Amino acid sequence: MKVDGLSSLKLRCVKYIIQRKGYYQADKAGERTCSDVYFRIYSILYDVDGSDGSSNSATTTNTEYTLTNLLPGELYNISVVPIGTSFVPSRTIQRTLPNSPGDISVPTRDETFIQLTWSEAPQGTNYQYRLQVLNPQLQVVTEIFVMSSDVLVENLVPGAKYTFVLTSVSGNGFFETESLPINITAITLLHIDVMTGPSSIRMIWEEPNVGTFDRYEINYEPCISQPCSQEIPSNFPGAFINGITPGSVVTVRVTLKNDFGEIMLIGVIVVSLEPLEVSNLRYTSRRTEIRVDWDANTLYDSFEINYEPMDGFIGGGINVTSWPVVIQGLTPGQEYSFNVTTIANDVRSTPASILALTIPEAIETFEVRDIGNGDINIAWQPPVMEGLPIDEYLVRIRPDGNERDTILRSIPPTETTDRFNGATGFYYEVSLTSVVRGQQGDTSESEPVSAFVLLAPAPAILNTPTDEDVGATFADLSWMTTGSRLYYEIFYESNSTGESSRTIPATENTFLLDDLTPSTLYNVSLEAVSEFQIVDGELIEARSDPSFLMISTKSLPPRNLSALSVEATSVTWVWLPPNDTANTYSYIVQISPGQLSQEDRQLSLGLVHRHAIHNVTLVWDLPKPGDDVRYIQVKINGSEEAGNGVDQRVINASRTSSSLRVSGLRPAYRYNFSICAVNNHGSSDPTTDGPYLIPETAPPQSPLKVQIVSTTTTTMTVEIFDPFFSDVNGPIVNYALLVTTGSEDDVVSSVPNTYIQAQTFTVLPPYQTTPVTFNPYDIRARDGSGQYIIGTNTECVLASNFPEDQYCNGPLKSSTSY
Repeated sequence: MKVDGLSSLKLRCVKYIIQRKGYYQADKAGERTCSDVYFRIYSILYDVDGSDGSSNSATTTNTEYTLTNLLPGELYNISVVPIGTSFVPSRTIQRTLPNSPGDISVPTRDETFIQLTWSEAPQGTNYQYRLQVLNPQLQVVTEIFVMSSDVLVENLVPGAKYTFVLTSVSGNGFFETESLPINITAITLLHIDVMTGPSSIRMIWEEPNVGTFDRYEINYEPCISQPCSQEIPSNFPGAFINGITPGSVVTVRVTLKNDFGEIMLIGVIVVSLEPLEVSNLRYTSRRTEIRVDWDANTLYDSFEINYEPMDGFIGGGINVTSWPVVIQGLTPGQEYSFNVTTIANDVRSTPASILALTIPEAIETFEVRDIGNGDINIAWQPPVMEGLPIDEYLVRIRPDGNERDTILRSIPPTETTDRFNGATGFYYEVSLTSVVRGQQGDTSESEPVSAFVLLAPAPAILNTPTDEDVGATFADLSWMTTGSRLYYEIFYESNSTGESSRTIPATENTFLLDDLTPSTLYNVSLEAVSEFQIVDGELIEARSDPSFLMISTKSLPPRNLSALSVEATSVTWVWLPPNDTANTYSYIVQISPGQLSQEDRQLSLGLVHRHAIHNVTLVWDLPKPGDDVRYIQVKINGSEEAGNGVDQRVINASRTSSSLRVSGLRPAYRYNFSICAVNNHGSSDPTTDGPYLIPETAPPQSPLKVQIVSTTTTTMTVEIFDPFFSDVNGPIVNYALLVTTGSEDDVVSSVPNTYIQAQTFTVLPPYQTTPVTFNPYDIRARDGSGQYIIGTNTECVLASNFPEDQYCNGPLKSSTSY
């Protein structure tokens, strides 16, 4: 009995053993064929092996029969017996074919493996699946049995085409049957060697073993510009892609192509490009921290900062996503190396490096002092250094605190003092820093320590006065000036008086002490003083060493010396004691020819000659040669009639002059004049003259030019040139602008010359103009011009003694000559 079919069994010939009671006939094998015996009806019983014992049955008169509606992959027990005989049934065990698996696919593949999945065969239990793997030459390279519906085929060749044949197997080695096969082809992915740059990808692979194709197509994303693909000839297994954003993640697909379209995707790579390194890496530092900053040039996820000191000690590292970054806890005055690496998609850039210096320790003890003659002494105590050794000290000296004029001095690290020669009387700001130097020559300065000093000015040496420089109550002192930014202070005292002082400007080098006591010894000292106002507003000063001098004032002369009686051989002299109650005098009388009496010293004032209105010439008698007159002093005292203005002057004339012309006297002022002679003993009693009234005259002639600027129907704009003040006429208070109508028959021939005459002019009332605005006594203000509009009520301002309703006639007449 032979079985065919998948879910049916076809019984082609039922073999049986012929057994007859008492008769046995057999062929060579003891059997007879189906054709040997003919039976008309056969009974067929069949059931699944191991079932509950119930059977299915069928009858047939043929020698072939197909059992249908059987379960696939099941083991059936089958028996066939002729009906109506006592033959023993012919029995067999057969298994139906299992269903084939369905929907086979390749979900994943790589260079050396391919994963297959499929749908389980229907109506089957406990199936095995047999997978045969055929190489590109269709040779079986491996065979795999699995119970699941997926399998991972490994140890394959990259870039090769494989065929996979899959069948279902039922029976587990006992009456096994196998389904009809299903197959699929797949290509392992290429092994692609990749080399990357910041913005490029170079790929190389071996030619795939897949049969005939025309070209490769390379697709990649993201990309900067379209298209994001390129085609490569089939004989060139490689590609170069550029113009990609550094730091990005690029997916590249390699596909085999022919004229009919895509054959197979044979390569997929995901490449993370190296990001660009940071640029413009820079730093600023403080004593124990460094601030690192940079410019990012690409896509980034984070930045890794590693730093270590250059002395070999352990540094540190951090990962950051923002910048700048401040690294704290560093050693002052130390050099550190910093490496900053860009990280994008777990790919690291080439690190950017920089050497950075922290600020060294500041100097703790610092002193600046004036040691005289313009010399500045600077001293300090070196700081304790934990980092690099000090390379140098920098001393910055700023005269008057001016940054632009800074003087920079470099001091070796072994020195702790410096000396600088400045200008006496000048202010200097001095700062000191310590400097460390890195391996590449970079330097770092400590925080400066500062101080200031105002140098004492050079001493002003007093000149020894001559006999003429010292009198009974005065001493005329002189010295050499020592600078322009200071002043002088004189101190003087005697045994009977307290200390007094006088302040003299820096521009002077003489001073007259005129409050001394006669016949007294004085100690005089002179100091030069320099002042400077520092930033916070404090005013500081420095003084020179004093210059000392001792002077002795002279005695006062006796008063009113006269001859009481004159005899032939004798003269009796009488006098009054000096006007000095502080001293007791004794007298020495010396008689010599030509000696003058006190009365002969009296000076007299000559006549006052008035050469002009404002000029006065004073004339007096010349002093006699024995009077030792130093100069003639003229005092002028003038006051305004109303009592508001004052004109006071003092003029010292030469002792050889006998006259003085005083000019610039003001009109309407009353002046008094006094004159006296001054010698080493004092001054004579003044001779006076006055009071004298300076007359006030009429204003000057009217302006020489009147110009019409513009006219309307009711107004006229005129420009006039203001008359200037003269020494003769005095200040101008006001002036009048006279407007009259005129024609060939009606001509105004009378022009008033003075303001008083203008007030009585009857043709048209005068228009009073604005007062003169310049100072009439200022010789620089001499002339000018002004424009005035005539014919409007607002401009019609008359003199105070003219009633407005009578004389302010308002706008001018149209079509009228003026």
